[in-house]
Amino acid sequence: MYLVVPLSVVFRVIVISKMFQSEIINVSSAVEMINKTRQVMVEMRLDKRFQQAVVDVYDLCDSIQIDTKCSQEPEVQSLKEKK
Repeated sequence: MYLVVPLSVVFRVIVISKMFQSEIINVSSAVEMINKTRQVMVEMRLDKRFQQAVVDVYDLCDSIQIDTKCSQEPEVQSLKEKK
């Protein structure tokens, strides 16, 4: 199944990412933003509209003949030792 994520969640994740990339970080604000994002995602999962969105995505994929199952095993790359 492919992940269906509303833009509001994607935007929050981008903001959190930028917070952690900053040289000066307010950890308290970052943790608060993470908790709020988590709560939004939990509420979204409980919402019937989310369940309907997943059904709609499957229907769309089916109508345009896109396989909804991952057919490949995930690639595992070994870490090369530094010399």
